[in-house]
Amino acid sequence: MTGVWTLDARIDGETAGSHTFQITIAPRPDDIGAKPARRVLSPSEIYNQAAAASVLIENIDAKAARRNVGTGFFIGPGRLLTAFQVIDGAKKVRIVGPQGRSIEATEVLAFNRRQDWIILNVTLENTPVLEREPSGSWGVGDRIYFLDVPAEGNRVIVETSLIGKQNLDQAGERLNVADTTNQRAVGSPLINEYGEVIGLIGGSLLPGAAFLGDPAFGARSNSLGIASRGTLAVPINLVNDSASSATTIDGLLKLGQFTAPLARTESVLSGVLARTVNKKTDPPQPIDERIEFSPANAQGTLLITWLPKEKRKGYASLRLYDLDNNLISETLNKKKITITPSKLSYSLWEFNLATLRPGIYRLDVLLEGDFVWRAFFRMVE
Repeated sequence: MTGVWTLDARIDGETAGSHTFQITIAPRPDDIGAKPARRVLSPSEIYNQAAAASVLIENIDAKAARRNVGTGFFIGPGRLLTAFQVIDGAKKVRIVGPQGRSIEATEVLAFNRRQDWIILNVTLENTPVLEREPSGSWGVGDRIYFLDVPAEGNRVIVETSLIGKQNLDQAGERLNVADTTNQRAVGSPLINEYGEVIGLIGGSLLPGAAFLGDPAFGARSNSLGIASRGTLAVPINLVNDSASSATTIDGLLKLGQFTAPLARTESVLSGVLARTVNKKTDPPQPIDERIEFSPANAQGTLLITWLPKEKRKGYASLRLYDLDNNLISETLNKKKITITPSKLSYSLWEFNLATLRPGIYRLDVLLEGDFVWRAFFRMVE
């Protein structure tokens, strides 16, 4: 109890001495300026905090159709963080809050396409924010959590662990998470046992490859952009709130940051990258299929098999891009083609890649301006 106190010492009832002292309330010297101790949260507490701060993000195309759905979460008032791939190619971005309220997001506060993160300016009343972890407080083997989205309106907590990390130069660092996720969970927070954000689900190695499961993609090129085990995530320390990259959704398109979406009209049955093609067989046969080329083996061929659902006529072209979405070259088929439903037909492009630097590149096939097929390949030394 606080106050002034006196201790009396007596011998055989006689006073032998006394000592007066005072008890007050004050912090111990070691506690001055110290932060409260971090508390390990229960999975239920982590779920409730993460769910309350998370929203669904709808990617809407130019025809007002929903292309895909991802997740975002608040890291500050009006600051919604998600993976860049969630909004890539969108004409509009729609945010669906915890209570089902829907608003459009148009303003971009900061982004990094290669690192796969973006911060949108979104105001939702009474929406809590998630705290970041102290820099460098995580390690491989740590227990972590994220919310998967098996169905819209249904979030489930997944307890998992960090199983590795890797550095990808311009793309920055990536975390390897032991468990896989649904596409709707891309952009979800990765949370430690203290309820702090250590990263976000995403980290695509191939900007513009958000739909690698789409049959319009070259199947073998999938291995260039998917984690060999589990899921990739972007560490939160890469997210730079103060980055001077404020713009709008429409501005990202004008800046060339968006990858053109593939046309929804199905025209391509398959596409194959190979060293060459035997043109004398019917159908033509690829020889030495590959997704890697080098200066010593720089000759390549792309074979497209057409099997459309509707009749189409026009010129087909092949475009080559780098991972920053810069157009390197375009090759137009000089002959106009006609593709007919239920009838197989073929287009062939031969190219030499000897002048390309080592790295990953993208090939897009266009038919009368529509992007109808896409694949990625790697150049090695």
